[in-house]
Amino acid sequence: MTAGPAARMVDLEREESLKLLAGAPMGRVGFTHQALPVIRPVNHLVNDDGDIVIRTHAGAALLATASASEVVVYEAELTPWIGAEMENVVLIRAELVTGYRLVRRGGG
Repeated sequence: MTAGPAARMVDLEREESLKLLAGAPMGRVGFTHQALPVIRPVNHLVNDDGDIVIRTHAGAALLATASASEVVVYEAELTPWIGAEMENVVLIRAELVTGYRLVRRGGG
């Protein structure tokens, strides 16, 4: 007889998913560029509205706009982790945020 899986996945609500994301120092953002999938490592923050904010360089394939007063705040809070100019702020307003927690079988 074979043993079952060592863990199970438990769905997380939006609020808990965002809280866990906010506590992570780094993440990844995925998007398409020239019809191909792209995944880039990013440092990020989660603002009070639940939006994810990253900084990027001028030639980045992923760009959106944040308001001028928001940009000043985000530039101060998000220090680039690589030695390159990151003069743009990207605000990602996700309508759907989900996550999972792995829970060991027979334990917490």
